[in-house]
Amino acid sequence: MLPQNKLEYAETEYVQRFLLRTFHSEDGSLAERREADMAGYAQLAIFLSNSFAFAKAAAELSDLFRDLYRYVQEERGFVVDTFVEVLRGVGSYYGFHWEEFYILNDQVDDKDFREVVSNKVLFHDSFTRPHGEYTHAVQWLVMAYRFRRTSVNVANLYANSVKYRSREPFEYPDKTKKRIYIWNFLVDCFRGSEDFESNIMCGTFRCPQIVTTELVLLPPHAWLGAYIAATSRLGLKNGVPSPEPRHDKQGRRAKANIVYTNKEIEEMLESGLVERTRMPGILKIVTPASSVRIH
Repeated sequence: MLPQNKLEYAETEYVQRFLLRTFHSEDGSLAERREADMAGYAQLAIFLSNSFAFAKAAAELSDLFRDLYRYVQEERGFVVDTFVEVLRGVGSYYGFHWEEFYILNDQVDDKDFREVVSNKVLFHDSFTRPHGEYTHAVQWLVMAYRFRRTSVNVANLYANSVKYRSREPFEYPDKTKKRIYIWNFLVDCFRGSEDFESNIMCGTFRCPQIVTTELVLLPPHAWLGAYIAATSRLGLKNGVPSPEPRHDKQGRRAKANIVYTNKEIEEMLESGLVERTRMPGILKIVTPASSVRIH
């Protein structure tokens, strides 16, 4: 057993062997690529578990995010969310879907979530403040940037992360045990004492709450960390100023909840910038006039 059984102390080969023992595609469709995929997931998991490596890559990517954000703001025409257009532009460069980007409003059906991810579509996650609206997209794009000059295809691993499921259950913070997908293991952990071979708890960037609240605290300090930390406090009475307020100034929302109201959804639908999908709780952001691209 590794010291404290934490990924930050693990060798890639050790983690790959663990993942090969633990996760499989239930329909057998990924059998031929399973070994290579698990090698990739092992590298991603270790990277997310190294605070300074993740912060360094995020800071390097941050300047591009900032410049693209300003570019979109200066363009004519309306967009639902300026930062979403930045994520879409950067994502398309790294192999994610360009024409589709979704809003997941609160928790959605597991099957629908897996369909979104398996099509390489990034999403705006309107779930809770600590979890963050953009955190999953940021996690994956930072990984794509870090491994851009390697054989690790992060966009493909993103799509397959909801196709590999554990043979045995993993423990959650409330002591319940559930079978999980690689997605949960890699980027959707909870704060807690890490034992990566048996639970999905940690204190690293595998946990969305850590990305949202602590990336801004790590050197080198960068625009990206400050932005997602600021947006996590929008609408709160004592919230920090944000570059793009979305919530009302009276702070009418519950402290943690950032789900769009029915009125907001209707306003977005009327604007023509979003449309409903056949998947309950999921809105599709219509491709805007924005021409943001990376070449």
